Amino acid sequence: VPNGVRREEVGVGTPPEDHGPVRVVFAGELYGYADFRPLSRAFAALPSDVAELHVVTPTDASTLRRYVGVGEPNVVVHPPMSRPDLYRFLRGCDLGLVALTRDYPYLDSVPAKYFDYLAAGLLVLYVGPEGPALLDEPGAERVLVAADPEHLSQLLLEQHARGGPRRPQPLLVDRAESSAALVRLAERLRSATD
Repeated sequence: VPNGVRREEVGVGTPPEDHGPVRVVFAGELYGYADFRPLSRAFAALPSDVAELHVVTPTDASTLRRYVGVGEPNVVVHPPMSRPDLYRFLRGCDLGLVALTRDYPYLDSVPAKYFDYLAAGLLVLYVGPEGPALLDEPGAERVLVAADPEHLSQLLLEQHARGGPRRPQPLLVDRAESSAALVRLAERLRSATD
């Protein structure tokens, strides 16, 4: 099944209006995202009409407080959602956030949320070190790259000034066809054992 998503789930929900804050969503677990707190602070420091960060996560409350500025301006935390509700919610956002640290294993593979964001018709906002595997995948032309929280703030200000990002059509990519990451991972394992 492309993206692990049933075709009837794709395209549900309402795309955001062309005005108002840029709605960025992070959907998933927060464990291992050591650099996420600076990202939530970057959103909190922006004017409230520029951008909002929506975090949809099953992460427990104590971990959530460590990683996300709960109660900070422009940061909204949502409880877990069913798959149909999540896709409806994603369609109401502008950008899907993928945030990685230098030692995170997804630099050599691709997080599932990347495919979910593409299936919902979102542009993907990547924040992290250079050279993640997802930039070699189908849909990479839909990825906006910010090297760090400061660059993220600048990118969001630019997107807001343009009236928000232009929404592409949903893109279904079968994860099994996503082989570039597997090739990179195999090369890395080979070099580690040589």
